[in-house]
Amino acid sequence: MDSGLRPNLFIQNYAIMYYFLRFFKKKTRHHFIGSLNAYAYTNEDDTRAFINLRLNVVGVRPYANVDDNNRIIPSQAIRMLVEDYDNDSLLKLKYMMYKFVWQNFDDEHHVKQDKLKKEPFAHYLSDLHEDLCESGLIIRGETLNPVLVTERIMRQRLRFNLAERRRDIEYSYNPRVPKVDWDHPEMTLGKLTNNEPFPVELTAPSPIEVEEETD
Repeated sequence: MDSGLRPNLFIQNYAIMYYFLRFFKKKTRHHFIGSLNAYAYTNEDDTRAFINLRLNVVGVRPYANVDDNNRIIPSQAIRMLVEDYDNDSLLKLKYMMYKFVWQNFDDEHHVKQDKLKKEPFAHYLSDLHEDLCESGLIIRGETLNPVLVTERIMRQRLRFNLAERRRDIEYSYNPRVPKVDWDHPEMTLGKLTNNEPFPVELTAPSPIEVEEETD
């Protein structure tokens, strides 16, 4: 792609996000459907012109990809349209998306640090986890919230032998909760869009890990 082109893809549908996370890899080709906005501009200290492209993606499908021997590379990617996936009914997929962002929250390569506020995001994911526990989509997950809250009382010394206590709250990923692995066999789109409970191995530590913790 020309260095003067700056494309931005905007996606609001969780199913299309899933497609990108699973199948949008290097050396793969995809066809996008959506409304395109473009505008040109120049910088004061540069003589080149740039074009900013914004595509609101409402559909995507894969092109056939071949290896160095011109053999077709098998893929589970399928044609997907936003109209076929209602965000309001994709609670399991939504939960995994938020959980994936949370486990990578401090990684600037995955999350734009200036776009999210940690505390509100942590509260939302924590509430979403509890909602899925109450609805039965997460089994025995009441004590396995992916949001770990650590509270400390800090003593800050002031002048003239005076001091004040300050409450400090830290939000982090709960290390006891399995991280999102999009290649896990239970993480297919079909299984993430049905109304069946999550398999326990996606939301709780394995028996071996639990045994190691208690030793």
